[in-house]
Amino acid sequence: MKITQGKQPHGSGKKMMADALATEGHTYIIISKKMIEQVERGTCVEKIASFFEQANVLPRCLLIIKNVEEMVQEDNPERDLIIDELDYQLSNKASGAIVIMTSENIEIVPEKIKKHIKKIVFFNLPDENDRRKFFERFSFFDLAQIGRIEGETTI
Repeated sequence: MKITQGKQPHGSGKKMMADALATEGHTYIIISKKMIEQVERGTCVEKIASFFEQANVLPRCLLIIKNVEEMVQEDNPERDLIIDELDYQLSNKASGAIVIMTSENIEIVPEKIKKHIKKIVFFNLPDENDRRKFFERFSFFDLAQIGRIEGETTI
């Protein structure tokens, strides 16, 4: 299992990296705070269990737990149940399933979850030059025209 983390604002590339891995022939499932709170039937814990059940039966499945610290915030009344369920599921996941957790603040992720981490990858917020290189590589548009506002180019 890997966890990607950064203490930077949104936009450092954590989700982009996870999406890129998912396109490498993996089926992928994303779990987020928003997704488990939008439960029509059952609890957040049941929803988490359901996501892991799906990941365990699908071949080459990538399970992305997005911003894990949001799911286990101190003010969440189901916090302890969610932590216990994640601990249980991460301890018993099928060997074929790959789990990636993203976090913007590793320090507030509970130890019960962190103990499952095998590798931490840090993402720094890209500077203007890094972003320009990215868009030059993947853009089909003329960059000089995209960001032009009143004679100034901005990206």
